[in-house]
Amino acid sequence: MGEILEDIKKSAWNFITLIISIFLFFTLKSTADSFVSQYGAKVKVKNLFVDGYLSGTLSILGLIFITLVLLCATIFFSYLILKGDFSLTAIFQILISIGFIIATLSLSSVPFIGTLIMLIIITIFIYFIINER
Repeated sequence: MGEILEDIKKSAWNFITLIISIFLFFTLKSTADSFVSQYGAKVKVKNLFVDGYLSGTLSILGLIFITLVLLCATIFFSYLILKGDFSLTAIFQILISIGFIIATLSLSSVPFIGTLIMLIIITIFIYFIINER
């Protein structure tokens, strides 16, 4: 029992980033679900002109970025713990983080990253049109 508590003590600070990441994921999921119910799951050019669509997309992309950064930090810190000594808790944290990274990327694939790609393409298109003259 003492070994388990010592193992958890080594990874205690890493649980903070993991818990914040999980909280951000569920906040992201709730926000994304309400966004999709309001605007739909398809990427459409006409949605770019709907009030609140771009700001909602950018806030969700920001949440995605912060969540992914914290999950990657959790994996990195767990790796550092594993590098020093074997820790079952660190392995557990890595597996949970990888699962939430996959869930975050699958949640964001269609409407949000698709809108970002569409905005990049439109911006590049406008840039080339302006520079042609």
